[in-house]
Amino acid sequence: MADLELPDRPRGRRPRRRVLLIALFAVVTAVVASVSAWLAADVGERWRAGDVLHLCATGVMLVLAGVLITLLPGAVKEFWRWSGVFAAVAERVIRALRPLKAVGVVVTVLVLGVGGSLLAPAPDTDATALEEGELWLMAGEDLSPSDPRAVLLEQWNQAHPETPARLVDAAGATDEQRERMLDDARPDGPHRADVYLLDVVWLPEFAGEGHLRELDGSTIGGGTADFLPVVLDTCQDGGKLWALPLNTDVRLLYHRTDVPGLVVPTSWDGHSGSAATRAHGGLEAADAPQLAEEMLTVEALEAIWAAGGNVVTRDGEVTLTPDGSRVQFTEDDYEGMRKLNAMARTEGVVPRGVRPEETGAEDALTLFADGRTAFLRNWAVTHRQLTGRQDRPSTTHVGFDSAVQPAPSVLGGQDLAISRHTAKPKAAKALLEFLTSTQSQQILAEVGGFAPSRTSVYELSDSRHLANVRTALKDARPRPRTERYTEFSKLFREAVEKVVAPEDSIPDETARKLADVLRGRSGAGDQTRVGRGFRGGRERCFEGVRKSAPTGGGRARLRADAPTETVGVMMRRTLTALFVAVVALLSSLVSASAEPGSVDRSATRVEAPVTVAAPVQQDVSAQALSCTAGDLCAWNGVGGGSRCSWTNRDNDWWYAPTTCSWSSGSAVWSVYNNGRNTAYDRVCLYPEANYGGSTAYYVLRGQQAEGWPGVIIRSHRWVNGSCW
Repeated sequence: MADLELPDRPRGRRPRRRVLLIALFAVVTAVVASVSAWLAADVGERWRAGDVLHLCATGVMLVLAGVLITLLPGAVKEFWRWSGVFAAVAERVIRALRPLKAVGVVVTVLVLGVGGSLLAPAPDTDATALEEGELWLMAGEDLSPSDPRAVLLEQWNQAHPETPARLVDAAGATDEQRERMLDDARPDGPHRADVYLLDVVWLPEFAGEGHLRELDGSTIGGGTADFLPVVLDTCQDGGKLWALPLNTDVRLLYHRTDVPGLVVPTSWDGHSGSAATRAHGGLEAADAPQLAEEMLTVEALEAIWAAGGNVVTRDGEVTLTPDGSRVQFTEDDYEGMRKLNAMARTEGVVPRGVRPEETGAEDALTLFADGRTAFLRNWAVTHRQLTGRQDRPSTTHVGFDSAVQPAPSVLGGQDLAISRHTAKPKAAKALLEFLTSTQSQQILAEVGGFAPSRTSVYELSDSRHLANVRTALKDARPRPRTERYTEFSKLFREAVEKVVAPEDSIPDETARKLADVLRGRSGAGDQTRVGRGFRGGRERCFEGVRKSAPTGGGRARLRADAPTETVGVMMRRTLTALFVAVVALLSSLVSASAEPGSVDRSATRVEAPVTVAAPVQQDVSAQALSCTAGDLCAWNGVGGGSRCSWTNRDNDWWYAPTTCSWSSGSAVWSVYNNGRNTAYDRVCLYPEANYGGSTAYYVLRGQQAEGWPGVIIRSHRWVNGSCW
C-alpha cells in the first residue's frame, strides 16, 4: 500500500493566512510551555503525599510542551510553503469546521471557560484572616483564673477580640476525660470543641479514628525545629503531624534537703527497694508507691526499665515473640515487676496506713509535703506545686530539691489538636501557634511550672530544676503507641499485679490478648491503605501517559488507503479534545490558587499591631513590689528578682544611657508603673528597640502586675491612650 504524496498548495492560502496559522501555533506552544514551567516550579510548594493529579498534569504538560517546541521549526516551514503534513492537517481541519460547527466549538469553549470561572471558589482577599466567632478548647480540667494556661487564653482574647477562646470542661477521672472528648469528636457527636487538649497517649486513637485535622509542619508559624524531638514525636502518627505540644512532662526524683545524712539515691533500690528501708533519714518511709490506675502502668514500666527489661522499647514499641502471637516478657521484665510488687508491701518504704493501690500522684505529693517520706518520684510540675505549699502558713515546711531519676522516666505531657469538624480551622491553628510559642512556653514554665516543649526556653532559663527536666527528657521513654492504649494499659496492669513470687509469670493467654490489642490498631492498616492509594494513583497516571504515547517511531505519514474524511474527523476531534483539556486544566489551576494553604504570590499580609493590657491583680495589698515614686520598675522574677528602673522613656534597654543588664536574656515577669505625671495614663512595653514589634504590653499608672508579661522587653515609653 503506497503512501499518499501530499501536493504543494502555494496558491491555496494567501501569505496573510499562513502568517496567522504560524502565529497561532507559536502562541499555543508558548502558552503550553509557560504553563508547564509554572506547574514544574509549583510542584515543590503544592506537593503533598496523595496529590497525584497535580503531578500527572505537570508531567503531561511537560511532555506536550517538549513535543510542540520540537515540532515548531518544521511547522513554520511547512505552513509557509503550504506543503507537508501540517499544511494538510490544517486544510482538512478548516474544511471540516464549517461555519455552523465552528460556532459550536466557540460556544463550547466559552461555556467551559465561563463555567470553570464560576465554579472556582472566590479568591480569598485575605488568606490569613481568621474566622470570626468563639473558639472552644476542650480540656480535661477546669483551669483556675490564676492558672497560666487561663492567663494565656486571656492574652489571646485581648489580642483577638473577634475570635475569643473559651473552655469546654471535660473534667473527671482520666478515662472519663478521654470518653467525653471522644463523644464530642465522633461523627455523630455534638462537635462543641474546635481544639482538644489531649494526653500524649490519646493522640494515636484520635488521629487513627479520623477525629483530627492534619497539620502542615511547613506552615506552622516559627516552624517546628525548636520543639524537642522526643516531644514533637508525640504529636505525630503514621508519618503525619496532628498536634503541637502545649507542654511535656517527665518524672523526677524529689528529695528532702533538710534531713541530715540523707543521700540522693543512685539506683531504683535506693529510693524504692530494700536499700531504701535503711536510708530514709529516720523519716516514716522512703517513698510512696503510686499504683492507682494509670500510675501503676507508669510505675511498672519504670521498674522494668530500671531492671534492664525491654518489653516496651525506648521508642514505645512493644516486644513480641518471633511469630508475633504474644507479647514477649523476659526475666529482666519479670524482675522489675517483682520488685515493684515487693515495694508495695515493704515496711519502711510505704508509709503506715497507706494503700499503694489507691495512691495517685497527688496523694504521694501530699505525703512528701507533710514530711512523711524522704523521696518522691513525680512529674516536673510537682516542683511548682511543692513551692506553692511552702508559701502557705498553715502547712508543713520541708526543704526539697529535684534530681534526675537513676533510671529512665515515662514521658508525659499534653498536645493541642484541631478537631476535624471545626468551622474555624485557620483560627484554631493560630491559637495552637500562640499557645505553643516561645513566649507562651516561658509563661507556662516560669509561672505554672510546666515542662516546656521548646529548646529555646531551656536555653534562656537559668533554673536548675529546668536543667534537670531537660536532662531527664533525653532518656525519657514513651508508653506504647497504639490506638487502643487504654485497653492495653488495663490488661498490662492486670498482668503486672500477678507477678509477685519468683515462680510467677504472665500466662500465655494474657500475653496473647495483649498482642491482639496491638494488632487491633489501624496504624499498619492505614499505611497499607495509603500505599495502595498512592500506587493506584501513580499507575493511573502513567497508564494515561502510556495510552497517549505513539506506538510507532518516526513521523506519522498519511497512507494511500486512509480516507480523507477519516483524517479530518480524527484531527478535528484531537484538536477539540486538546483545547478542552487545556481549558479544563487552566480552570483547575484557578480553583487551586484559591484553596486555603496555596501560596499567594501577589502580596504579603502585614499583621496589625496588637496591644495587651496587664491583668488586674485582685489582692493589691498583698503585693510587695517596691518602686521609687515616678519610676517604671521591671523585675525578671515573679514578685521580685533583679530590678531595673527608669524615670523617662527608653528606646533600647540594652544600651546606655540606662542599661538593664538582664533584659537581653531574661523575660520581664513583674512590672510596677509608679509614674506620677497625670499627662500619661500608661506605660507601653515593646519587645523590640525603638518601640517596635508586633505586640505592645501596657501597664496603667499606679498599677502593679506580677507574673506578666513573661516576654523579653527592649523599650518603653509613657503614653496617653494608644501604644501605637
